Amino acid sequence: MKKLIFILMIGSLFAQNLPPQSEIIIMTEKQKQLLYEKHKINPYLNMIFPIPPFTGYYRVGHLKKGIVKYFVLFLGGMFITGLGSFDGREFNIEETYTERIDATGSIVFPILIFDVYLQTKKYNKKLYKSIHGKEPSPISLNLQPTFNGANLSMTYSFK
Repeated sequence: MKKLIFILMIGSLFAQNLPPQSEIIIMTEKQKQLLYEKHKINPYLNMIFPIPPFTGYYRVGHLKKGIVKYFVLFLGGMFITGLGSFDGREFNIEETYTERIDATGSIVFPILIFDVYLQTKKYNKKLYKSIHGKEPSPISLNLQPTFNGANLSMTYSFK
């Protein structure tokens, strides 16, 4: 019972509850933007989350896809790194497997980290579209008043 409560507590940390679409429609643009800012996921921080396995995929709702990609990449990496393991030296099974696993990890994890980044960008775009009802504009201007004047920042998204 304690384990179940602990799992539910951890799962609630990643839960994202958007209001119903009928409530989103009557919101002002500022309220919609605040809702989007509250629920969007930073892709650079989410790239850190594949290290505990599949957490980055879980946050964007692609846990099964992340598990499948991991095992396909891992098995493919084991096959690729295993091709050169029998080069005429004396065969040491422990040394060979640890070398192959280390080499496979150095291939698989950068690919997974970059994939989590791409999946997070897609998630944020889909979230923006579900809240605002349109695609995000490629150019955005942000004007923030400060004590000494104003900060103006401009962003442009490359497709």
